[in-house]
Amino acid sequence: MAGLDVVDAVQMLFERGRAGHVHSVAKLISLVDGDGDGCREAVRIAQTGTRPYVVGITGAPGAGKSTLTRGLVKKLREAHDKIAILAVDPSSPVTGGALLGDRLRFQELNDDDHVFARSLASRGRIGGLAALVPDAVRVLGAVGFDLVVVETVGIGQVECDVAGLADTRVLVAAPGWGDHVQAAKAGVLEVVDVIVVNKEDLGGADRLAADLEEMLGLRRGEPGGWRVPVVRATADKELGIDGVVAAVQAHRRWIEQSGRTGRDRGRRWFDVEDRLQHSVEEFSRRLRASETYRRLQAAYAEGALDSQQAVSGLLDEYREIVLDGRGPSQRTGGAGRK
Repeated sequence: MAGLDVVDAVQMLFERGRAGHVHSVAKLISLVDGDGDGCREAVRIAQTGTRPYVVGITGAPGAGKSTLTRGLVKKLREAHDKIAILAVDPSSPVTGGALLGDRLRFQELNDDDHVFARSLASRGRIGGLAALVPDAVRVLGAVGFDLVVVETVGIGQVECDVAGLADTRVLVAAPGWGDHVQAAKAGVLEVVDVIVVNKEDLGGADRLAADLEEMLGLRRGEPGGWRVPVVRATADKELGIDGVVAAVQAHRRWIEQSGRTGRDRGRRWFDVEDRLQHSVEEFSRRLRASETYRRLQAAYAEGALDSQQAVSGLLDEYREIVLDGRGPSQRTGGAGRK
């Protein structure tokens, strides 16, 4: 793309992405994970596209989310022309990138030109998602993917961010992992639409399913609301996947028939809150790296300042960082992520 300005270059990437050029799609997602003019233009164009339907897969580590995701996508391909997978992984402490990677997790899907899989690094983000996921979802919609499956990092009690992003939220639980207890603590049962008891061939699956059914019975639903199904599966043997697909598709039909537009408005505002949160986190990171921070820290340790004076000085420095552009205010799409 030598000789092209940023706008033309990004536009060309979108055009190639719509034509099925996988590397262009990957480049666009890398752009929204960055900063600068290319990022801003990619986010702007993505916002003008059609938002794809999003299925969120969440649950504790070891429940079999990746295996279930792989099986689910293989079945859903029968009804969708182009499907994308965004799998959020823990970050490498060395590179900051995703520790696992799509080639290992979804290798058997690589032969399908209509399936795009990308691993994203959580970079310490709590809530189960990575910072660029909302923008990446928009990019995928803008290049023609009508369904995106987002798999969270799997961190237990705090991964409810998927509720703000996904149209259909799937909780994967497995015997022996205490998922039902963790789900109850986190309130995940309040926001999921389908529950999958995976690894049904292990002992304890009946008890886990019964406990989940009982807790769902305590949930106060609105009249005519969606009744959350508990589906059994053994994903590594591709057993029960049809039932999971049927539940996901039934929930989508229910959304469409009931005209649940409120959830879409909530998802749009989730994007704003997500970017705001990361802007604040980035400003705070830059504050802690500043000379003022170290000076105030030393003065407090020596007794020259009390806690109120130290906080006041830090807030003054924080305002300066925001005002002089030393933070993510330079980026339209959210916080700059290094």
